[in-house]
Amino acid sequence: PTTLHLRESDTPATTLSPTPTALSALLAVVRNVP
Repeated sequence: PTTLHLRESDTPATTLSPTPTALSALLAVVRNVP
């Protein structure tokens, strides 16, 4: 499986690797889908 790594803009050396469930929740909020 592929892992998504997100970079924090205030501290570029910090990367976040959300779980599929957390990423799905984040995208739902960004898309404003209940």
